[in-house]
Amino acid sequence: MTWRGTVLLLILAGLFLGFLFLSGRNRTLSPNETLLEFDPADVSKIIVQEGGNSLTLLKKNGEWFIQGKLSDRADPRAVATLLQTAASITPLDELKQADLKGATSLTALDLQTPKRSLTIEDGKSHTLWIGVDGAAKGSVYTRLDSGCDVFLIPGEISGMAFQAPEQFRDSRLTSTMFDRLEEVVLSKGSTLQQLQLRKGAQGWNIEGPIVARGDQQAISAWLKHLLSSRITAWMPPDTDPASCGMDSPSVILSLREQGGTQPLTITVGSPVPRTTAEYYIRCSDRPGICTVAGIGPDLSVTPLSLRSHQLKHVDYDSIDRIEIKDGTGILALKRKSGSDDWILADNNANSGTPLAEKKVKEWFEKLQGISASSFEPATPENLKIRGLEQPTLVRLIAHLSENTAEEKAGEMIVAEYALGTPANGEVALREGDCSDLMIVPEGILKLAEGNGLKQ
Repeated sequence: MTWRGTVLLLILAGLFLGFLFLSGRNRTLSPNETLLEFDPADVSKIIVQEGGNSLTLLKKNGEWFIQGKLSDRADPRAVATLLQTAASITPLDELKQADLKGATSLTALDLQTPKRSLTIEDGKSHTLWIGVDGAAKGSVYTRLDSGCDVFLIPGEISGMAFQAPEQFRDSRLTSTMFDRLEEVVLSKGSTLQQLQLRKGAQGWNIEGPIVARGDQQAISAWLKHLLSSRITAWMPPDTDPASCGMDSPSVILSLREQGGTQPLTITVGSPVPRTTAEYYIRCSDRPGICTVAGIGPDLSVTPLSLRSHQLKHVDYDSIDRIEIKDGTGILALKRKSGSDDWILADNNANSGTPLAEKKVKEWFEKLQGISASSFEPATPENLKIRGLEQPTLVRLIAHLSENTAEEKAGEMIVAEYALGTPANGEVALREGDCSDLMIVPEGILKLAEGNGLKQ
């Protein structure tokens, strides 16, 4: 075959493929067959054009953003609804090219040079040209891509696509997820006093203005409610920040995600006039100033409301020895070798008295269940007043060494509790060298003295 023959075959093959392509694009749709063929999860870009106005929605790192005159985070629910609706469009009727004349010509249907279009990109581009409303209520005439046929489709997609850009703005104050948070700093008051929280391996801890374990349930409820706050309105772009209290904010909230270098900052200005729980707010990753309702209680949180009232959790199975020291002497318990039971010894016992595991475990769980009604600073004065200069001591000890016969070799104090003198139905408890005292019911002292174990 000559080179001319080869070229001719290539041209014919190209014409044949073009014919297949065009015929496929103008195929007659079978009943219930959707007009657009794409997976909403694969879409990375949406372009909406109406007259001379254009709106672009772009997906970056799994999040949708508005681009154009208004640049902001898009509402993922609005975008998802738009895409699902577009993907499920089923034509009500189809007009072939031969039928497009007179009252149904492309010009009459506003599809010769359409003023409105919806383009969806998922690696390929799908453009839906939208013309006039159909005779059937709630329907609209459309063309697909460069095809010549016209389809009558439900008009729902038209109402969703051709909205003001503001309607696509994310109404969530922040897209930060609770599970991704690592550090939270709440600054408030005229001197901007700080409440500092940091998430560690065992959960949330308070690091300022006091150092204490956080109440995991209370912190979770507070942060989840705060992060779920919804924007009620956006202020005009030319709004003076000072008129919204941004020059002297009442609260500044800093949120840092795990592995993040730049925290998200939420600045709370003054209350919105004639409201009780609505505030002006500016978020560092959003343009402009918005208003948020129902956030008042979240701004009133205190260290006391977020701190744990329980003792630090200790795993029962990690404890090998328990020591209780009071004014009468020392009570000691040690796990029996090769058994779950314990041996008890006191000042007057040279040989151990066996104790069933059930009894020791019940005592241990009651001790772990201690809950403080309030707290006091562990100042020298308070230690003296509360009788903690000569306290009752409870030590929970783990035996780490298995290679020595010495009684206390390799021991580590896992937890130590000091209890003072009871007064007015309460007693002070200090956990280790904690900077404050837990005020607990007086009855706890009998437990700490080991009475439940002696009986």
